[in-house]
Parts: sequence; C-alpha cells; structure tokens
Amino acid sequence: MQALGLPDLCRRCGAGPKGGCCAREMEDEADTLLLVANGLLGADIGAQRREDSECSFLGVRGCALPQKPIFCLNYLCAELCAALSAEDLATLRSETARCLEAYLTLEGVLAGQLAASRAYAGSVRRRRSSSGPPTVKW
Repeated sequence: MQALGLPDLCRRCGAGPKGGCCAREMEDEADTLLLVANGLLGADIGAQRREDSECSFLGVRGCALPQKPIFCLNYLCAELCAALSAEDLATLRSETARCLEAYLTLEGVLAGQLAASRAYAGSVRRRRSSSGPPTVKW
C-alpha cells in the first residue's frame, strides 16, 4: 500500500477542508482485538491526533496502525479510485484481501486465547470459592 502512495494520498485528502475519510469517528472502528494485533506488530497505538476532527491514529505520516480497521481497508473513495490506475486498484484489492485474511486469522487466535484465559480464570475462582478461604496453620 505504501508503494501505491496511499499514505500520501490519504494524508493530503485528510488535510483538506472536508477532512477526508480519517475523521474522528473512524477511531471507533478499532476494537480491542485490533489494538492488540497492532501492539503485537509493534505499532505505537497511543493517540496520534493533531486535530480534534481527525482519527486519533492519523499521524504526520498517515495511519499509525499497520493493521487497519476493516472499514478503512474496504472503503475506496472516488478520489482514490481516480488517482490509481486499474492495475493499481487491482493490486490494492488483492493486498486488502490478504490483510483482511491475515487479520481475521489473528483475530480468531486472539479470541480463542481470550476465551481460554477466561475459562481458566473462572475455574480458578470456582475452586477457591468451593474450598473456602485459605487457612493458615501456626
């Protein structure tokens, strides 16, 4: 996506009077699993916002998230479609599909780990409550 110049195209659009696609509401598209995935990828997931109307992940070099929210990957605005050749659009769609597949795989692994962790924590709580409070022998 870098090779297609998307960060520059999106950043220029976002700096315009309409604010582009990276509006403040877009940060709500990033759920907990997406933030964990980006953290695992080494992303600085702290607020990058420069303007109050921007997505908090929009930094001076574009989006700070290597793994983008699904909406951000799927949406192709008219300006982007006009700026890219048919070949580049096909490349973008192929890369988008690859990113979505990788993210959904990772999301499944993370969700499975979270469920297993919750089940384990629940079993520990049940064992503690059924055996009563710990006793200390002097």
